[in-house]
Amino acid sequence: MTKINAGDKSWDDKIKVTSGNTIPDGEYTVFVLDAFPDLSKVAGTPFIEVSFQIHEPNSPQKGKILKYQRFWLSDKAMPRFIRFLRAVGYLFPFDATDPKEVEKALLDRIVRMTVKTSSEEYQGKTTQKTQATNFRPLTAAEKAILVDAYGETMLPPLADETDTIGEDLPF
Repeated sequence: MTKINAGDKSWDDKIKVTSGNTIPDGEYTVFVLDAFPDLSKVAGTPFIEVSFQIHEPNSPQKGKILKYQRFWLSDKAMPRFIRFLRAVGYLFPFDATDPKEVEKALLDRIVRMTVKTSSEEYQGKTTQKTQATNFRPLTAAEKAILVDAYGETMLPPLADETDTIGEDLPF
């Protein structure tokens, strides 16, 4: 039997602390894999935590998951969340504290976004923080690539040029 002591501090310098993400910086087509509302433990600030999965057919990053992306629901942070909602085409009112409404609004939505990684000091350790930014809808060419790769039955319905942005579309 091999005994392991995870509390042994001699391992601290040997462990690389990261967000668990190995996605290189860049722009990706992603879909919302998971989304749920929560409150910060200290201040009780509401947020929605989202996990994205890369949906790029020809990318070596295809299938990788970017977890723990928080959309804070404070006045200061709300513009980022509104940009995200507009990019996924969800322009309907919903209760951002209701898990079922958050799922309806966000799950399986497809969007383009930029991934940026930066170093961050936390409790004396340097960690890598990966942030999802610059959300935008897919172009017609990007949608065509997805249809070619996955087929129309493997995607949520694609919008055509007669659809309006306010309809309940996946992208």
